[in-house]
Formats: sequence, structure tokens, C-alpha cells
Amino acid sequence: MSEESTPGSKYFWILVTGLVSLVVGVGGGLILHRLTVARADLEYELKTSEVFSGQKKNIAIFALEVRNPGKKEIEDLVCRIELSDSALQEPKIIGLPTSAYTSSQGEEFFQLKAPFLNPRESFSIQLLLTLPSQKLNPPMIRIRGKGTTAKERTSEDIGKKDKPLATSLAAAISTMIFPLILLLIRRFRPEFFFTKVHRDDQRDVLSFVLSLNGFTELASTTRLSERRQFYWSTADALTEHCIAKGEEQVLRRGAKALQDLIGYAAMEYTSQLLIHYNIARLAVRIPDKDLADKHIKLARKGKHKVIEKRIALDPELAGFITPTS
Repeated sequence: MSEESTPGSKYFWILVTGLVSLVVGVGGGLILHRLTVARADLEYELKTSEVFSGQKKNIAIFALEVRNPGKKEIEDLVCRIELSDSALQEPKIIGLPTSAYTSSQGEEFFQLKAPFLNPRESFSIQLLLTLPSQKLNPPMIRIRGKGTTAKERTSEDIGKKDKPLATSLAAAISTMIFPLILLLIRRFRPEFFFTKVHRDDQRDVLSFVLSLNGFTELASTTRLSERRQFYWSTADALTEHCIAKGEEQVLRRGAKALQDLIGYAAMEYTSQLLIHYNIARLAVRIPDKDLADKHIKLARKGKHKVIEKRIALDPELAGFITPTS
């Protein structure tokens, strides 16, 4: 069943929906900003670790890639590789110009310092090592920058499609919070939301009101009509039917049906004016002067020219025409 709320309720729920959207939008934006803009990030990945056995000595190549996957520049970057049972022969840096870093080394360590590493930039450190055996024990890797320490990127991470944590978190929060708030609104809405009028196919609404007041034949005809029905035109037809019958009881039932229709159905203001006019037509024939006077005033309240012309053409109502204030 389709219903229409009172204007106050409608505006209240427009306001509530707007506030919910504002809270979710602003909150999600702030979270996204905090987690993506303000966060420094740093990671490294072991690219190569190969051992070549020789007759006199064993040689190994060790390659490490360092990345800044975030959106903030990394300052004061320090990369230190400590070797346990191997000796450093020669280092090589790929991806950074020689002017962008300084390095120091010994047989058991290599260290690189850079004043900054831009977002989305990366470089690799390649070390040529000699080994006492055919096995290369993993070096100890320490990489840090201002406000962050690098984490190793594993094979599992590489297999997954990159998806920024902040974006995922913000999307998840928005996805969970918004439906939850709407669910709460729908759950508790009946506590303070009262529907006043019914909006649906006008034939069905009219048929309900007509049948309720004993006009079953007209209700059935209206419901099955292929022609689109309007509240004001059906009010005209009901009024003509009651006047043709001429019985006080029928006239009173007709007036009540039209009053019920105004109170129950969602309709245009001009349709309400025309129905008030029809109630007045029935009231003067009951006769009920007070009822007629009440509804003729309501009909003329809109100062609609069609209403004024209808009253002027109706000999029973012509006497009600007085200058409007």
C-alpha cells in the first residue's frame, strides 16, 4: 500500500536522510584523509638470492627492492643490511642517482642513507657476496624512515591485487553504517511517524471510500473503470447521483463520503476545493445550512475562478456568493 506522510513528517524524513548522508560522507572522507594522506608507508621485497658454487669460492647475489607505496614522502631513509656468514665484495644501487644517497660498507654490512623517497618510488640494492659454504643464510634487514619502519612484502601479498587499506576501510564503514542507520530508521519509524493520507490508484481509493459509505454499485463501477478516475470528477458524479435520488439519507451519506475522501486520500488542493463545493451542494438539499456554509467557505478559500463560476451557475448556491476578504 502506498501512503503519503503529512508535510511535516515528509520534511522531517528528508532532513534525517540528509543528515545521515552528511555524517556518512563527511565521516568517511575524514577517515580516508587521515589514513591515506597523513600516513607514511614503506616496504621491501627480496627479489633475488642466488648462490653459485665455484672451485675456489662460492659466490652469491643478493637483491632487495625498497618501495614507498604510500602517498607521503619518506624522509631520512636508512637501509642497513647485516651479513652473518658472508663477505660483501661489491654493492650496486639501481633506481637512485648517485647524488640522491650516501652509502657505507664493510665485509659484514652495507648501509644506504637517502634524505627522502618520493611516493610510489622504488629502488633496488644488489650485493655481490662470497660464502664459506654453498648456503646463503638470510641477512638481517633493517629499513626505516621518519615516522615509519619498513615491512617485508611476502609472496602472499604479491599474489593479491593491491588495494589501499584506507579505501577499503572507508568503503566498508560506509557500507555498514549507512544500511544500519536506515534499518534503525525503518524499525523505529512507526514510533513517531504517522501517515495521514493514502496515495494509490485513485480508482481503488475512491472505491474504498464509496463502498464504506454504502455506494457499492458506484464503487464497483469505479474500480473496474478503464478510464482514469479523478477525485473531483467522481465527486461530481456522486453528487449528481445523490441529488437525483433526492432522499435525505442518501444526501447525508453522499456528503459524508466526500468528507471521508478529503480526509483519507492524497489529492491536489484544487480537487479538495471542488469536493468542498460538492459537499455544499448536497448540504443545501438536506437541508443543513451550517454544513453548507462551512464547506462553501472552504471551497471559496482558494479564490479559484472555476469554483466561483460553478457557484454562480448553481441556483441553490448562488446566494452564498459574497465579496471575499
